[in-house]
Amino acid sequence: MKYASGNEIHIVFGQNSVFEISNDTTIADISRIWQPFYVGESSRDKNFSGTGLGLATVKSFTEQLGYSVQARLSNGKIYFKIDFEL
Repeated sequence: MKYASGNEIHIVFGQNSVFEISNDTTIADISRIWQPFYVGESSRDKNFSGTGLGLATVKSFTEQLGYSVQARLSNGKIYFKIDFEL
């Protein structure tokens, strides 16, 4: 919740072993979000800014386990999808 831009986060466990999370965002370009130490917003306030390691860690663990992870932007929301099907 700390990094959520909106008041809600939607989490869905779907069919075919798919886990999805969506949230409002102000990020305009997600091409670098999986890179270690990348911080999407310009705030340097530690209450709102992180180290940029969380998504890089998620991607690394997910791929090491043989799964796939994706992110996309649509209508002011960011969508993360993890496919657990081997």
